[in-house]
Amino acid sequence: MLKHTPALNEEQISAFLREAVEAVKTEEDPDVLNAYRKIFRKNVPFTMRSYIAAYLIKEFEGSSFPRSKPYGRRSNPRFADRSRGYFPDRPPAERPMLEPSESVSIFMSIGRSRRVFPRDIITLLIQNADVSRERIGDIRILDNYSFVQVMNEDADKIIEKLNDFPYRGKNLSVSYSRKPEEEGVITETVIEAAGSDAE
Repeated sequence: MLKHTPALNEEQISAFLREAVEAVKTEEDPDVLNAYRKIFRKNVPFTMRSYIAAYLIKEFEGSSFPRSKPYGRRSNPRFADRSRGYFPDRPPAERPMLEPSESVSIFMSIGRSRRVFPRDIITLLIQNADVSRERIGDIRILDNYSFVQVMNEDADKIIEKLNDFPYRGKNLSVSYSRKPEEEGVITETVIEAAGSDAE
């Protein structure tokens, strides 16, 4: 007996996946995602991971996506209270606030022109500079460079590990930002780094 294959709403599923990708890049906390990822990898065999991902999307679609054709099955209560792929009652991830007296701003020669978002920089620091999420504060991303607030004792380590680090097709320039009293002066480092990034 042949099984009936339901008609998939490819446009809506694709839109959901695009939203998920964007959320991971710009909104979600890498530490939290890595915790889920660790559990997923521990319990799901490598050869079945894409099938399990497809199954989870199918289960989610059963309750959250409007359909052009019914599948003839009840929506799964485990996913019934979700909207657009997110938990509506979950508060947004809070960005740590670092005390000005205990933190410093560092300069990184990469910005929006390279499609960099705050989460990209957070992941870069966590994975390549061994800095925990709660020790990363405000992040300002401009066109060709960014400023990141970190704890005083982490700054030298970050600069040592990430300066000249290859990232998205170029070697990063990472250094201390200019001091507040120098805000009116654009340093030579910023000019050179921004110029090379724009090329």
